[in-house]
Amino acid sequence: SGKRKAAEPQEPKKRVRGVRNDEDDDAERGGGIQPSAGNFRPYISKIRCINFLVYEDATLEPGPGLNLLVGPNGSGKTTWADAILIGLGASPKFVGRGDVEGSFVRRDQQTGSVEITIRIPGSDVTIRRELTSGQRGGLFFMNGVRKTNREIDQFVTSHSIVLENLCNFLLQEKVKDFGTLAGEPPKLLRHLEAAVGPPGMLDDHDNLIALAARKNDCEREHRAKQEQLAHLKAQRDSMQEEIARLDQLVAIQESIRLLELKIPMLKVRELKTELAEVAGELRPAEEQLQAAEADTHRLRGAHAALRDE
Repeated sequence: SGKRKAAEPQEPKKRVRGVRNDEDDDAERGGGIQPSAGNFRPYISKIRCINFLVYEDATLEPGPGLNLLVGPNGSGKTTWADAILIGLGASPKFVGRGDVEGSFVRRDQQTGSVEITIRIPGSDVTIRRELTSGQRGGLFFMNGVRKTNREIDQFVTSHSIVLENLCNFLLQEKVKDFGTLAGEPPKLLRHLEAAVGPPGMLDDHDNLIALAARKNDCEREHRAKQEQLAHLKAQRDSMQEEIARLDQLVAIQESIRLLELKIPMLKVRELKTELAEVAGELRPAEEQLQAAEADTHRLRGAHAALRDE
């Protein structure tokens, strides 16, 4: 039939600690513990390829988190990555296989398609891209409704699905580009955060960068102010002697001011002393004057008596 089927197991599957088993995936998809809506990251829950490259009709059902696809060279592992990229709108040039989308149609077939089911909070969304051999573009459908390329791009972008992120999709043709990216650790970190980090992690990263820059600015400003303070302290120490002289001069000026205030009081005291001395000299003169007036009065009386005789 041309279909690729997994080989039948030769013995019962063993559950190994630390390794996911099919039963784990089935339990998780069948109603096991789901992440809360606030921390939920959309993930691809189903990929179906019809007449796509090496597959006639094949389905892969990944689970959330890390999925490993193991097989020998040429077994079609890379085809699943190609299917994700083409199914979500990547160009053939980016994938690195041909120039038109129709080149991904299986040989000897006229049409092919890729269906990508994405699990988002509350529902599953299935995007189907129908391809025609040898032709560009293709028709997009979302849950059976015809959509434009732009609408698909908007949906993919709105759910933080970055097809160009090499930490999301690393094809063999892009290993060299990834090597270049690995040579720039800050850029690689941002790609890795966008691929596996929780929602808002890139914004938090940008905020940390801004805070670190602000911290550096504050530290530089602090160092500058410390240097300025040290310079001012040195100036203060060099001016201590001058300050002491100025303090002494101020004290002398204050003493002079107080002494000048005492001068009028001293003058008043001197005048009082002089007045007391003058008063002491005036009293004998007054007594002499009184005695002279008494003698004059007596003499006038005697003179008047002589005239009467």
